[in-house]
Amino acid sequence: EKRGETPPRRERSRSPVREGGGEESKPAPEVDGARLYVGNLSFSANSDDIKEHFSKFGTVVEAVVIMDRNEPGRSRGFGFVVFKSKEEADEALAKGDGTELMGRALRVSSAKSREESRGLRSGPPGGYGRGAPRDR
Repeated sequence: EKRGETPPRRERSRSPVREGGGEESKPAPEVDGARLYVGNLSFSANSDDIKEHFSKFGTVVEAVVIMDRNEPGRSRGFGFVVFKSKEEADEALAKGDGTELMGRALRVSSAKSREESRGLRSGPPGGYGRGAPRDR
């Protein structure tokens, strides 16, 4: 850097915060269809809890509870589990939906890619442009 120059700005990540600060090992390579969304988690559940719960259905490659950005240490109530194979994920989907973990009935479904889930939204981000202006 030259004197008087400002250092380049670092881009801020807009992705959800992963438990453990995000400096974990690189994400495991995924098999198509082997990633599941797990919802209705207890706010005290962590990645180890869901990994242990879902390991009875097959080999869990990765288990992540998504943490709240605004309240560090607090879960957002959902996470993702990646299995070694699509067959194991299918079994976990069939048998794991509705099972109880920490007093809550889990909602399990196939995880959508970010591109798929973002494609459902329409309009500008941030909630602008909702409806016509009101007459006063």
